[in-house]
Amino acid sequence: MPRFLGLCLGLALMLIAATAATAAPAALAAPAAPAASAVQAENAKPGDSYWTVATQDPVSPNPPVEGYASATSVRPGGTLSFQVRTNPAARYRIEISRLGWYGGSGGRRITCLVGSTLEKSCSLDEAGIQQPSAPPPDPVTGEIRAGWSVTDTLKVPADWVTGYYLAVFRLTSGPSKGQTGFTPFIVQAPVGDRAAILVQVPTNTWQAYNTWGGRDLYTTPPAVKVSFDRPYAHRLLFSWEYPLIRFLERGRWDVSYATDDDVDADPSILLDHALDMTAGHSEYWTKAMRDGWEAARAAGVNLAFMGANTGFWQVRYEDGGRTMVGYKYASDPELDPTLKTTQFRWLAPARPECELEGVQFQGAIDHAYLDYAVDPAAATDPWFAGTGLGTGSVLPGIVGYELDAITSGCHVPPVTPLLSYSAPPVTSNGPPLRADAVRYTACSGAEVFSSGSMQFAWGLDSWRDPSYADAPPASAGLQQAMTRALADLTQSHVPVPGPPQICIPTASFTASVPQAVVGQPVVFTSTATDQYGQIASEAWDLTGSGRFADAAGATATQTFGSPGLVRVGVRVTDSSGASAATVQALPVCVCPAPGQPEVTGWPPGARNAVACQQIAIGGVQLVRGHLWFEPAAGVGAYSIRTYWIERSASGVHLVRSATYPTAHLAMRLWVRKPRWPILIVVTSRSRSRWLHQQFLLPYRRGGRLTAPGLLTATGCDGTSGRILSTWFGGPRTLPLRVSVIGRGPLTVSLARAGGRTLYRRRVNVRLGAANVSFNARRLRPGVYNIAVYSPHPLPGAGPLVLTALRL
Repeated sequence: MPRFLGLCLGLALMLIAATAATAAPAALAAPAAPAASAVQAENAKPGDSYWTVATQDPVSPNPPVEGYASATSVRPGGTLSFQVRTNPAARYRIEISRLGWYGGSGGRRITCLVGSTLEKSCSLDEAGIQQPSAPPPDPVTGEIRAGWSVTDTLKVPADWVTGYYLAVFRLTSGPSKGQTGFTPFIVQAPVGDRAAILVQVPTNTWQAYNTWGGRDLYTTPPAVKVSFDRPYAHRLLFSWEYPLIRFLERGRWDVSYATDDDVDADPSILLDHALDMTAGHSEYWTKAMRDGWEAARAAGVNLAFMGANTGFWQVRYEDGGRTMVGYKYASDPELDPTLKTTQFRWLAPARPECELEGVQFQGAIDHAYLDYAVDPAAATDPWFAGTGLGTGSVLPGIVGYELDAITSGCHVPPVTPLLSYSAPPVTSNGPPLRADAVRYTACSGAEVFSSGSMQFAWGLDSWRDPSYADAPPASAGLQQAMTRALADLTQSHVPVPGPPQICIPTASFTASVPQAVVGQPVVFTSTATDQYGQIASEAWDLTGSGRFADAAGATATQTFGSPGLVRVGVRVTDSSGASAATVQALPVCVCPAPGQPEVTGWPPGARNAVACQQIAIGGVQLVRGHLWFEPAAGVGAYSIRTYWIERSASGVHLVRSATYPTAHLAMRLWVRKPRWPILIVVTSRSRSRWLHQQFLLPYRRGGRLTAPGLLTATGCDGTSGRILSTWFGGPRTLPLRVSVIGRGPLTVSLARAGGRTLYRRRVNVRLGAANVSFNARRLRPGVYNIAVYSPHPLPGAGPLVLTALRL
């Protein structure tokens, strides 16, 4: 973001439980007093003003004392080292204070550190070291690393409470006696902490704006790598984070703190709290951080973004987390596109911040004290009940310096605007800027709030960094609204009963044809969507195997080698790791493709017939010993006839016939214990055509069915007659018998493929099936075409149905 002198990070807390824009918010009970916590007990201790020197000393390019810590955070029982430089050499001590409420004092000096000794009286000191000045920047990356020797080591006592801490370096001798420098660090809660609220401290942004040594991500020329192993040349945390800290700890909330690199190292800590919250200017995130926040939302954890410009740039770490990489004005050589350091909305696939936060960065205006107005939707929101705030109420001075607003076309659930700014119009080298504070409900039940303004926390506490001493005071109405919001957001909103509903994408796809032709390629295209627009990968099952391993990518192509009803599926995965799959039944027919050469050897009336495109009606499945017919999508009413094939008599006998008015549900087929193979014929009407499919079911002795229906024929000829089965025992043995079904006079013919008609039999079918026999003794091995021809086909019906037989 644009660089502004005096810029400071902040942590504005406005929590809004997401409620769909069209739904009326539920009533909210009066906030109950938060349960006692370590933070509450700590704030009951008397505070002091020792810490305030960190806000008073001017930022100097060559201060008499300065230093940095070996890590951004530490847990109780852990060790943190300090590298302190005095210029010129002088005696000093380190005074350690914790920031909070403390009855309004805002902080408390905990102890002093001399070497590795803790002493609360703060009467001791030690000799300082005149360590080297800042080295020149790396000629390629611009990185500056101080590389100083360790001067002090802190063994953090087990009873230290999580929070923001300051290590103040106070000179006790020399010409600059009494002057100070400082470095902040965070004490995390013990492992396993489950405080109601987790605040993510924006240490990445602290480093992005740290000009110590002359380089940061914004200088001219900019660095592309910045080191945590150097002092800070700013006091950013006091601008927007510190007012939020005061508000939270004054409200006696059960809160714990973790830094950006803590979340990057273990994103699962976001799952251990009812509410995850960002503080102030949380602009620079790693991929692991973004993934972790999305996973928390998917698991039902509530989120609150208390500043603006949050999660805008992607960065990554090197050197064990002590170097942050960010190519803001140059091309990143990283080969993995998901790790490139660029704006999240420019990644491939794009991950706009609005898909997580509900709003998106618009621009920046330095030192602007603009006003929020209460939106009509907030006037009826339970967070605002009893606060005195109504439609049009003004909250002065809390909009700036960076602004977020609702963005059209963002893949996010419907957002409810609570506060908004649009007038008087202001610009940042572009169109007039807007700002919106919003809430929405995620599919998991998680409530998400975004403040839309960097200065939002100013409305929660009246303390101001001296750089902003002229800013308006806090708003009592907003303090009450945010207290009610916190009472809501520290409760789970996951639907009960049952575990949290994972936010999953919606899997769907299209095929290039409504039904496939054997030997012809079909293209499948994923049309999957995600509630947050973050589909990351697709995997295909093109053979009905149930394993999504046939192809990958948004499109897949498959050529089918045999007719039938193939279950094609796609499994999609979004960037948070959630997956969903869908399966569609695709009919595959054996009908000739358009332009196929004309067949010969058929009766004269059928010679010029054009085979119709066939549409499968469904499939027969064997489920727990019972047969079920599953209709395909789009099929209307259908009828099912069940036959036994008595091979010894070469007969086909109808045993049951039924018509079903709808195909919305699968139907269980009525079949007694079979004595012979079963033939199932399904018929349905589509537009002006009659469709039919035939399924053959094998059996074992005892009448036990062993396999689902095998599709043996499919057609949409609509003739008065159809071939049900053929039975042939071999040359010079039994005759070739053909069983047909139909109504009225039919002609059944046998022709050698590509040759003349050899036999023709006429039969008058009155009801059910008829059997026709051909003399097979003189037939030579080869392929023969069998046709059923009606001289008087039904309206809209073709003249013939055919099949092929290999002898």
